[in-house]
This record gives sequence, C-alpha cells and structure tokens, in this order.
Amino acid sequence: MVVLTLVSALTTAHGAHPGWRLAAALAVAALCALKARLLVRGYLHSRAAGPLFDRLVCAFAVLAPALLVLSALREAWRALAA
Repeated sequence: MVVLTLVSALTTAHGAHPGWRLAAALAVAALCALKARLLVRGYLHSRAAGPLFDRLVCAFAVLAPALLVLSALREAWRALAA
C-alpha cells in the first residue's frame, strides 16, 4: 500500500501539458481503484459482514476512482479549450 501511495504521488505533474496531466490523473485513479480493492477484500472483509455492507463498501470503492476520472477529464477539457 505504501508503494502504491508513493507511485500515486510521483505521477502528479503540475504545470505539465494537459495530455500528460490527464494521463497522470488516470494512472492515479487506477492506483486508487487497486488500493480500494485491496482494502475492501484484504482488510475490511466486507463479504463476511453481509451482502448489503459488501455492496455499500464496494460502491464507495468504485465511486472514488470514478470521480477522480471525471475530475481529470473536466480539467483536461478546460485546459485544452483555453
């Protein structure tokens, strides 16, 4: 988990070309999704808590990376339009 967090931090690109920033943000979102999956399945054991809790936790684990992707696409759109 620490290595994945460090890789996420290293992919940030302030002031770079919008295409590179988009690629970096998508990489961070993918790493976020991987980390969320590892946490949900390996640490929280959401399946053992019941189907409703499992669905809620998995939905949150999908929602955070999806919002990162939407945010990155919006930023890239605005940067390229300017």
